[in-house]
Amino acid sequence: TLLGYPIFESSAMPTTTTTGTVLALFGDFSRFCVVDRVGAQVEYVSTVVDTNGLPTGTRGWTAYKRTTGFVEEISAFQFLLT
Repeated sequence: TLLGYPIFESSAMPTTTTTGTVLALFGDFSRFCVVDRVGAQVEYVSTVVDTNGLPTGTRGWTAYKRTTGFVEEISAFQFLLT
């Protein structure tokens, strides 16, 4: 804990630092709202391709859904910058 609040680590934070890099974010996450849209889209993929854009000879399915989030009160968060 930090000042009585739980600490969470994000794997998306950068491992190298330069001027202006966010080192830490401290805030009241009860002021952050996650919006999860109802429903999902599923599509049939007739030709699956690899990372080079070449066909793999297989077929498949892909699924996605809409989610987003926003800060309800910006003053509830503070950044620690380099």
